[in-house]
Amino acid sequence: MNGKKHILMIGGGLQEVEAVRQLKAAGWTVGVSDRDSDCPCANIADYVLEADGRDPERILQELLIRTPDNLPRVVFTLTELTTTVAILLHALKLPAPSILSVVVSQSKALSKDCWLRKGVRTPNGVVVSDAQGLASIPTRSAPPYVIKPDVSSGGRGVVLVKSADKLSEAVRNAIDCSANSRCVVEEYIHGTIHDGNAYFSNGIFVPLSISDRFTGDSIAVESGAICPSCLPPNKQKDFFFLFEESCRALGIEQGPVKIDALYDGKNFYVLEVAARLHGPRGSLYLIPASFGISLCVPVFDAIQSNSMDIEWDATRVKQFCVYEDIRIAERGVIISIEGIEIAKHEEGIVDIQLLKNIGDEIRTPHDSNEVTGFIFAVGSNEIECRKRIKTAHDVLHIRLVNRPHTELN
Repeated sequence: MNGKKHILMIGGGLQEVEAVRQLKAAGWTVGVSDRDSDCPCANIADYVLEADGRDPERILQELLIRTPDNLPRVVFTLTELTTTVAILLHALKLPAPSILSVVVSQSKALSKDCWLRKGVRTPNGVVVSDAQGLASIPTRSAPPYVIKPDVSSGGRGVVLVKSADKLSEAVRNAIDCSANSRCVVEEYIHGTIHDGNAYFSNGIFVPLSISDRFTGDSIAVESGAICPSCLPPNKQKDFFFLFEESCRALGIEQGPVKIDALYDGKNFYVLEVAARLHGPRGSLYLIPASFGISLCVPVFDAIQSNSMDIEWDATRVKQFCVYEDIRIAERGVIISIEGIEIAKHEEGIVDIQLLKNIGDEIRTPHDSNEVTGFIFAVGSNEIECRKRIKTAHDVLHIRLVNRPHTELN
């Protein structure tokens, strides 16, 4: 086991397998913590700790039993389990953001309150804990509204409400989807969505990447993304200024950070910040395919050495990479999946990720956890990427059968 390059990842799901592969290829000893000892990463990781990702005490106990003389030098997650990561980093006496700042970042309500108080540009909004709390919405604020569970992931429970008579139902649903039974009702600002990654080394902000994200019919359903960003250089500078300002306002000034931001054609607005890199689709596939180099490896190498000297140039893009969701017009139960291996070998195809299997129901997706899958392609420009995705999509055949008396939306 490599003592200096020993890393622990919290969460060992299917989409995290690529993180283990990239890190092991770079010489890291990779441990994974997951509630399932037979998680997808178990087949490739050096070891697995069987522990719930929200139980840092259990994870630390398992670490001390398994590797007492060779504890991890880096702990990370690509999921929402950032509070666990912060607690473990502090326990292991490793560079870490404050636990309080990470806890605040995990709450849309607490984050928004902090940004509004400190003058960081973010959509106006109020916190609602029950349907009666709708009276707290300012009368000057008219529909449409964006309703968000205070603590949730994958866009679950996020909806755009275009009329006041739908507001109460949306609020109740968002409260049910939130881990703390609260939601945020915020003003809707029309614009484009942009995802950013960066890294803090002892308070110094190092920008890494920007990608542009697309949504489908529902604002909660991700339909694709492109890297590099189509924003002009001066706007990218403004984006990173807001990114750094948003993190510092919350007190996050150490380690990897990510942002979701909205651009209305004039100004950027922070929607969300977290003490981690963006999830697997962006950080493990989209960005590395565009830059021609792993994003995780140089970031975690820099963290391990506690240095701001990171082997990454945010301007050195190799090619365009686009991913799009796999769209199926019909609704029903999957009975066969054909052509995936042929589609994977089409020109420019980087990866095809199926999130549904035979026997699963295809419904109208309400959040990004319910999409069928994604196709990734590279090319010299966005148009070429999208043409290659269409070619692969046409080769892929997913057959469905209707299930009687089952509501498939």
